[in-house]
Amino acid sequence: MTAKLKWLFALGFALVFIAGVATGVFAGAWRAKHVHVVKHHGPHPRMAERMIERFERELDLTPEQLALTRPIVEETARKLSAIREETGRRVSATLEESHQQIAPHLSPAQQEQLKEMKSRHRHILKMKRKHRGERRERRTARWRQEAGEPALEASRPEEP
Repeated sequence: MTAKLKWLFALGFALVFIAGVATGVFAGAWRAKHVHVVKHHGPHPRMAERMIERFERELDLTPEQLALTRPIVEETARKLSAIREETGRRVSATLEESHQQIAPHLSPAQQEQLKEMKSRHRHILKMKRKHRGERRERRTARWRQEAGEPALEASRPEEP
């Protein structure tokens, strides 16, 4: 093998290695995002209904038991939703407080960059909420179709 050919093989190997690393990074980031969303999305709009269906199916609840347990499950879903909302507010307040404490230690250019970072973060959250709403609407339409209910054009599930 000539020296030029060896260099081409080494370069090809390096490019394949870099492509593999990049693929791993992107796949890992996607997976981490997916796991985070699945674990931290809060009470599902139909969480109470699904819990009731599961209890009814697996515990073979009588109609009387179902009538007694439904309000408990619905209240649990409301409480979980409130906990999630409160946690979100506390996280936001804590982050804002830390930014206010950090800002005096930064140069004016860094302070401006911090403001831009916060603006980008708010934009990302806004887009996630928008896409979450769109996914929720598609999911609700699918549930309605599966249940044999008429599809609503602008259907939104009731929040617990």
